[in-house]
Amino acid sequence: MENVATDPYIMYGFWAFISLVLIAMLAMLFRNTRDIGDMKRDIGELKGEVRSLHTRIDETNRRIEDVNTNLTGRIDDVNANLTGRIDGLERRIENLERSVADLREQLARELGHISGSLQALHERVDLVMRHRHDESTGEVILTPEQVAAD
Repeated sequence: MENVATDPYIMYGFWAFISLVLIAMLAMLFRNTRDIGDMKRDIGELKGEVRSLHTRIDETNRRIEDVNTNLTGRIDDVNANLTGRIDGLERRIENLERSVADLREQLARELGHISGSLQALHERVDLVMRHRHDESTGEVILTPEQVAAD
């Protein structure tokens, strides 16, 4: 048998081990590269979704601003309309107050006239009531006004 040094076999074993470690590292690197590609794709999808959300938020904000502007305009229109109607009602109330004052004045004048007419009628009724009819002759006899006793 020959005398073989064990040094080359140890070296071959070490190189084999290092080769296996390098192959395992290459496999991990390949896998990580593929995972990094998947992560980049996922990150790209997330960025797209974030952009989409930002776009939707901006569109929603624009719609809210449009609605706000529209509502502000409508509120201003309603306020202007109500102000005009209130002014019209105030004028009508003032006219009604003047009409009521005129009617009161007219009623006071007519009550004065009616009071005077009633007074005159009362005097005439007093004159008519101070008489009697004579049954035998059918003549009207005026009775004198009597003074009340003290």
